[in-house]
Amino acid sequence: MLLGVIVSANQCNKNKTQALVKELSETVWMHSREEDKADVQVYRAKDSYDFPPSRGREGFQLMPEGKFIRMGPGANDAPQRQEGSWQVEGEQIKVKMPSGESYALEVVEQQENLLKVKVIQ
Repeated sequence: MLLGVIVSANQCNKNKTQALVKELSETVWMHSREEDKADVQVYRAKDSYDFPPSRGREGFQLMPEGKFIRMGPGANDAPQRQEGSWQVEGEQIKVKMPSGESYALEVVEQQENLLKVKVIQ
């Protein structure tokens, strides 16, 4: 009986995370590092916030069917995009980049144009 409750709770959490991912998908989320607190990173929807001047900002976008796009400054601060993949595992969004880099995003708070996450290496 206990195993059934645990499996049911895990499935509920996974479904909740998948629903959240659907809400987050296709929005370009830019890192508002000025608002970070301890181990929580703050992201804002790109077109909804007047970011202060910065020498390049990092961001990401979750695309349908598991495509992950990471944005950030490249050579000479020119914008650069890298494509990777994402998938939901439990309550986390697991990200894998072609370079072999992988990490997880754990959503701490989400509002319409605001996203707070913990990045787990």
